[in-house]
Amino acid sequence: RLAARARAAALDFDPSSTASSSPYCVPIVYPSSSRSSRLRVMTYNVLADAYSHTWGAMYPYLTPEMADPERRLLLAMEDVCLVAPDVVALQEVDRKWYHAFWVPQMAAAGYVPVGTLTEKTGLTREGCAMFCRSDRWKVARVKSVGLKEAGPMPGEETTAAWVRTQPHLCHALSKISTVAQLAVLEPLEGKEVALVVANTHLFFHPGAVHLRCLQARWLLRHADEMRQQYREELSSSEGKVSKAAIGLVICGDFNGEPSDGVIRFIAGGKLGA
Repeated sequence: RLAARARAAALDFDPSSTASSSPYCVPIVYPSSSRSSRLRVMTYNVLADAYSHTWGAMYPYLTPEMADPERRLLLAMEDVCLVAPDVVALQEVDRKWYHAFWVPQMAAAGYVPVGTLTEKTGLTREGCAMFCRSDRWKVARVKSVGLKEAGPMPGEETTAAWVRTQPHLCHALSKISTVAQLAVLEPLEGKEVALVVANTHLFFHPGAVHLRCLQARWLLRHADEMRQQYREELSSSEGKVSKAAIGLVICGDFNGEPSDGVIRFIAGGKLGA
């Protein structure tokens, strides 16, 4: 029905679990009646109009009628309503459609924006956006970060120093416009755990797996840093070291197959030389 539908995935999981799960290879799961203690996350590249000049080669089956945003965006919204996720992470959201379509449509479906549209730093006006169910989550904090350098952040000094010794790598990174958005979501019900959610769209070039691995590393660092800061805030407010579980969910279009280095790094935390 829609080219973008091949780029959507949803996942049910227990946010307090330490098991590794990746939405990129999980089929859409449909609503069930027993989901009170489960979290459902949907990540969806909705295909920005800004790149429509490339669709003829990428999606030869996509007719002009189906490419019409007033048709395909409604179908994408239908997907969201069908899956009924707690958190929706979108990539390739056009600025014009974020305000004119996504915000009002998601509000009508019971969702609130998690921050606002995080646009790429280049000339193309598109980026990432997140929404969460207003009856289940409260947005506690949001942050946008660039993924073209190592920080500054604790633990990345060595990586940053090494990158500076590689002029070609520095040049390539300087041309990248990748950004990420991060947020802390607090549950409205006491039985749920707070979440740190990250959303990004990693650099696309098929020959740039090494760049995507670096970007994934920095994204995970930023997400973990936000989780640690939130835990410190909880400890300060409680007057003791907080032991509350804080879930971590990494979403996005990583431009990789399950066997690619960037996916293996996100799933396993390391890569062989």
